Amino acid sequence: PYLPTSEDTPLMVMAGFFMMKNCRIYPLNCRLLRDTLLFSLEHPDKHDQYAMNQVLSDMPDVVYGVLDPLKFPNGALFFSARAPQMLDVSPAVVQNNWVISVVNKRHRFREFMLWYVDPPSYFDLPAPYNRYLVY
Repeated sequence: PYLPTSEDTPLMVMAGFFMMKNCRIYPLNCRLLRDTLLFSLEHPDKHDQYAMNQVLSDMPDVVYGVLDPLKFPNGALFFSARAPQMLDVSPAVVQNNWVISVVNKRHRFREFMLWYVDPPSYFDLPAPYNRYLVY
């Protein structure tokens, strides 16, 4: 459901989370990384995902697969559509994208109890505020 097709997404391989085999054994992987970085430098107005997908679309010999979107959901699939939750699937990794700013990403992780940096006391409000929603 959240796989847009537009000029900004020539493919939909996530640049934020991926696994790659050793470049010494698979030299095309090093070329993919190098060319993605070069593309990013030459096109500073494009984001990293666009750069990686653009380069990947020009490299037909690179073999890749897409991770299970329920086990490795993007931000829209997990936080908005809530597909893994509705299907009772526990993700291995949740990519906190589809929202801008570190503050918003941290807030979203906290709301879904996925932010483990704060101590438990962060969620404990003193009386009488512990009876109300506080923003």
